Amino acid sequence: MAKHHITVTVNGAEHAREVDSRLLLVHLIRDELALTGTHI
Repeated sequence: MAKHHITVTVNGAEHAREVDSRLLLVHLIRDELALTGTHI
């Protein structure tokens, strides 16, 4: 599976991660950044 390097800014803080190509952004925010108030 392909990996991609991404950088996201959430609540003014920048986060860089290497993620699987199939990972949904909402799962990154909830699971890896531990921001559980995320809604779809």
